[in-house]
Amino acid sequence: MDRPYEVYDPNNPMSPRPTQEVVKVIARVPAPVLDLQEKIFDRSVTVLNSSTLVMPANLARTGCSIVNISDTIIFLQIGMDAALNSGIPIYPNGGAFEMGKDTLRKGAIFAISAVTTKLVAATEWETRYDD
Repeated sequence: MDRPYEVYDPNNPMSPRPTQEVVKVIARVPAPVLDLQEKIFDRSVTVLNSSTLVMPANLARTGCSIVNISDTIIFLQIGMDAALNSGIPIYPNGGAFEMGKDTLRKGAIFAISAVTTKLVAATEWETRYDD
């Protein structure tokens, strides 16, 4: 029985030469499996009297919440080091900052306090789907 095609191997001198168009066969690479699981990270940190990283930059971030659980005002800055009396103030005893779908920034978030060792409760989440 004749084959409807000939296999040409350029590295084999005995391989039949193509008489018609050469068709390259490319192996199909499977599509990556999408991770659709929601991920939540606890980013709570002790804020110092120097710029302190609260959350690293995260391209997959879809939201975050930072709550000041100390008795001193804390200042936040997104994408650059925090400085006292500039940026986003979070007032003491439950003052909060949140980012969601409409206000999202994906850069690193830094905080600073006039008094060292003050706490913020911080949560960051990622989702791979639209709400």
